[in-house]
This record gives sequence, structure tokens and C-alpha cells, in this order.
Amino acid sequence: MATQLSRERLTSTDGSNNIHLWPLATCLSLLYPEDISSPDPDSAHSPQEAVEIISEAEVEAALRRKVARLKQTYADDAGVVLIPIKRGGSRMGDYLAQATNFPLLPIRMNYYDDDNQRLPMPRMVENPNQDALLQILRQHQNSKTINLIFTEAVVESQNTISTAETILRQQINELAEKNGLVCPTLIFTTETLIYKGHTREQLADPLPAGVWAEFVTPLEYWVQGFGCDDMQIGRELNNILARISPYH
Repeated sequence: MATQLSRERLTSTDGSNNIHLWPLATCLSLLYPEDISSPDPDSAHSPQEAVEIISEAEVEAALRRKVARLKQTYADDAGVVLIPIKRGGSRMGDYLAQATNFPLLPIRMNYYDDDNQRLPMPRMVENPNQDALLQILRQHQNSKTINLIFTEAVVESQNTISTAETILRQQINELAEKNGLVCPTLIFTTETLIYKGHTREQLADPLPAGVWAEFVTPLEYWVQGFGCDDMQIGRELNNILARISPYH
């Protein structure tokens, strides 16, 4: 099940423009709910059995919507940087960069230490290119803000994003101080294809602030496709497949 989201720009009482996301009451795709013989993610229990919930055409349309909104929201000199979180966010980042000409600064996060023991929170194992980051700071010394946009195929707990934001804020401020530069206000947002942090009962709830998603799928599903893998399967797919989580 995948729910499509509408996006509205609302004007707050103080006159500032704040972006909020509100899920539609209707679903984009319910996989033929009245056809009992149709594939059902609830009956898929392995990556190989996963069934399509978002078609390639729907993915492509969602990407075009993202590009249109980014071009409308940010002027050419708005100080926008795309930060793909490898590996899941690489395809999204590459697509948006090619369509907007915004610079790319990939990073990599990992939940495992050097002994392959899982950590309670992720760590950054690949920093953004420091020379490129310094160049961006120098180009925008007269800017009030720099907009840093994480790209991900799927967002679930937000632990990766929040940790990456904390680390990057520190890195950028230290880089500015070391080189005698002014650090503009850093604004972090996230562009993702799918938000997967809600249970079935929460699908109509608002998304976390700063997260721009095109679809909502239940937390109970594991998904694969467009950069996201399920047990190392499906990352190269252009559509999105899902199966029931083994923990539900």
C-alpha cells in the first residue's frame, strides 16, 4: 500500500512561508483491493516474493514533481546543496542534480563499527568533500542561508538524517571558522521518495517537519527499488516492491 501526498505552502501568522505536508485521504495504489487474486505484500515473506506497490511510471512522475518544486522554491543563487546519503539516496541525488544543476556532496552513514557490531546510532563513515564544501562557503559569504537537502530513497526512523545534520553542522562551522569565513544559517531538509515511519493506523498523520516525501508506506512493509535494497536485493529496480516485515 502506498499513499500519495499533497503539498501545500502555508503562510504562518508571522508572515514567513513554512512548508507543511498533509497526506491525502485517498490512496494512490492499493494493489487492486477488490481482486483477491492480485499480489499482496502481506503474503510476501522474502525479498524474492516482494510485489510492486509503486510502478516505474509513478516513480518517474514523482521525480518530475520534485524537480518542479525545487526549481520553483529555490532561485539559482539560493545556495542549495544536494547531499545524497549513500547508497540509498544516490539515485535520487543524481537525478535531482542533473535536472537542477545543484551541486552534489555525497556522504555515507553506517550503523556498524569497525568490528561489525551494530551501534545504537549511525556514524558518518564518508565525509563530504571538504574542498567542495569550502568553495560553497566562499561563494555564499553574502548569503543569509545555505540550503542543504538530504536525498534518500526511503526515510524511516530519521536517526540517520538527524545524526548527519548534527555532524555536518559541526563540520561546516569549524571549516568556516578555520578559514575566517562567515557561516550562513544552515537549513536542512530531506527529499525522499517514500516515508516509511508510520504504522498502518498512522498513515494519515502529518510527516516530520522538513521531510518531503511522495509516498507513504506502512512501517510493517520492507521495500526495495530505486536505490533501496531488501537484503541486498532490488536496489537497481526502477519501481518499488514491498513485502511484509518478518517482525510483524
